[in-house]
This record gives sequence, structure tokens and C-alpha cells, in this order.
Amino acid sequence: MKEQTRETIEKEGERERQMRRDRIGGRGKEKEVSNIFTLHTSKAIPLLKLRINWCRKCEPFYVHKWVQHAILHGRLQELDVHIFSCGQLMELPPSLFFCSTLVVLKLDGNKLLLNPPASAFRFPSLRILLLKWVSYANNDSLPTLLAACPVLQDLTLTMHRDVFKRTNKNAGKFNILVLVPTLKKFTINTRLSSYAQYKLLINTPALEYFHFKGVLDENIVLESLPNLVKSFLQVEKHRVLTTKDYAKRIWDFMGQLYNAISMELSIETAEILYHASNDDVPIFHNLSSLKLYSLYSPKRYTWHVGNYFTPIGYLDEALRLPEYKSPYFTTCHYEGFRGLNEEMKLDKQILKAASVLKTLTIVVGSQLGTKEKHRDLKRLREFPKSSQICKIAFD
Repeated sequence: MKEQTRETIEKEGERERQMRRDRIGGRGKEKEVSNIFTLHTSKAIPLLKLRINWCRKCEPFYVHKWVQHAILHGRLQELDVHIFSCGQLMELPPSLFFCSTLVVLKLDGNKLLLNPPASAFRFPSLRILLLKWVSYANNDSLPTLLAACPVLQDLTLTMHRDVFKRTNKNAGKFNILVLVPTLKKFTINTRLSSYAQYKLLINTPALEYFHFKGVLDENIVLESLPNLVKSFLQVEKHRVLTTKDYAKRIWDFMGQLYNAISMELSIETAEILYHASNDDVPIFHNLSSLKLYSLYSPKRYTWHVGNYFTPIGYLDEALRLPEYKSPYFTTCHYEGFRGLNEEMKLDKQILKAASVLKTLTIVVGSQLGTKEKHRDLKRLREFPKSSQICKIAFD
């Protein structure tokens, strides 16, 4: 593998020599870093970790040079490249894809282009992969990369429609195919507009943690999640679908997470789910913990459907929660409590709906004083409860 790496680096020579001629001598800071690399090599100390964070006037030549040096002269285990404001899209050197020692690879930046080589390559040791804001050369770029990671356990993807536009003629029709049998943790943030189209196919039989944030497209398939333990959903509103249709789509999506033991939902997601009929609500037989997040400031937040600028306290209809019939639903966690009437009504209905609930834990915001905390706790304890053994705790 080392010989293959050397051969790959040699093939890059002409392009690198041209870039060197364009920057003969180099600038001060870049030259200093290059001198440090040279000094490091002279001491024969293997380089295990390299992090490049360049946010202004990035020079691709130096990034290539440092990454190649780390691969050729070290036993690189962790590479973290954070590139913004680079002018044009920048590909990382092809030699990176033949680094057999990498355990962690993090690529973050709106100027990075992921374009795996056509020839066979492999990351036999890679366990953690983060791709944030990067561009993709084509629809096969991501699946090709994942197929070369036989022991991958932790994957984080952050995608944006504008990034696709620069490199993909079919922008907004991107395929996100995650077929990784070893994956245990998957975090995805689609950050696409409601008008974008993408296909998300997940087949990860070993997955234990699933975190989804963004607009929920109709072309999403979760095929195998038998070992799922924890899920987090922050579904953003859809600008095209009616709220009722979108609510059904979300419930259908959540139904594929039926094995989850712990679930976390944003309040916005819960608000959308209100519009689904009771017949559309799946049952989570293994659910033992539900955690809700309040994501909006008091001046903007309201339960009134479809209008986040309605005055505080405007709640035309009670928020309906599904009747939790699971014998395992014993814990509920609410974070970001501000003492608003809307939050009180939500907690009241949770207490009313959950028949075997043992603990309702509420994490209070810092703006509440001791007097307000005692007042709100007293009010909560006066609400009727389906579970007589339920205890309410302020954290």
C-alpha cells in the first residue's frame, strides 16, 4: 500500500510543479509551516494527526503539500481539513484515498470537492467519517467513498442544495445512499429547501443512534434498523405540502424507527405531528424515554399552526399527543423550559396521556428565578396524571 501511495503521489507531480511555479517562494506563514514539516521529517517522528483550518485566502498548493507529506512520512491516523473562502473548489490529493492508516477523516468546508478516484481504493481502518458542506463531483461520489470503508462506525453528513449546484447538473436530485453494515452512529443534516429533491436510502443493520435534521423528502427509505436504540428528529417545515400531508409523511418515517428505546423530538416536529389523524400514529413498543426540545425564543414561539409570529399565548386548540400504551414509556425529559403557558399546556397533556410514566424531568432555562421555579413546579404538581406514581423533577 505504501508503494501504491508513492506511485500516486508521483503521478500528481506535474500539476504540483505548476502550482509551485505559480507560488515560488511562498508566503511567510505557509513557508513557516512547510519548514516545520521538514523539521519533523528530519527527526523521523511519525505524524499521527493533522488538522488544517484555513478560512481566508486558502492556497490549495500548500494543503496538497502538507496532506501528502503527512501520508508519505507518517502513520497518519486522523485528518481534519476545514477549508472556507478558497476561491475555487479544491480537490484533496488522490494519495489521500490510499492512506491505509486513517482512523478519523473530517472534511469541512464549502470549497472542498469530494471526487474519489476511478481506480480501486480502500480505507481499511477508517471508523469515523465527517463530511460537512463539501461538494460532490457526481451522484456516485458518496456511495463510492462509503463502499471503501469496511469498518466504518460513525458517519456525519451535512448537505446543502447550493453546494450541489456547483458540481451537479441534477442539483436538488441528489442520491444519498448509506449502505454500511458496520455503521453504529449516523447523523444527517440535509439543509435542503422544500423544493429540492433527494433520495435517502439507509441500510444499516448495526445502527444504534440515528439523528435526522432537515426537510423530509418523500424518497426516504430506512430498510434495516433492528438494533436502533436512540433517535433524534428535528424535521423542518415544508413549503409545498399541506401540513396534514406532511404530518403523515413524518409519522410514516417515524414508524420505521419503531425499535427505538429513546427518542428526542424538537417542539416544531411535535407541532407538525399534531395534524395527523390518530389512525396514522405508529406504536413504539420499546420506547422508554422521550425528550423534547424547545428551539425558539419566547418572542417568536407559539403553538398556533403555521404562524410563528402570532402573539404569545395564542393556542386555539389543545396539542394532542398520542396515547402512550407502551408499558416501557416511563421517562419523559423536557429541555429548555421557560415557564410559558404553551409549555404548561404541553406538560399537562403529557401527564394526562402517559399512563405508566414514572418521571417527568424538566430542564429549566437560566432566565427563571427561584421564585418562578417554585411557582411553576407547584402548578405542574396540581395537574391530573394518568400515572399516580409519576414524579416531576426540575433540573
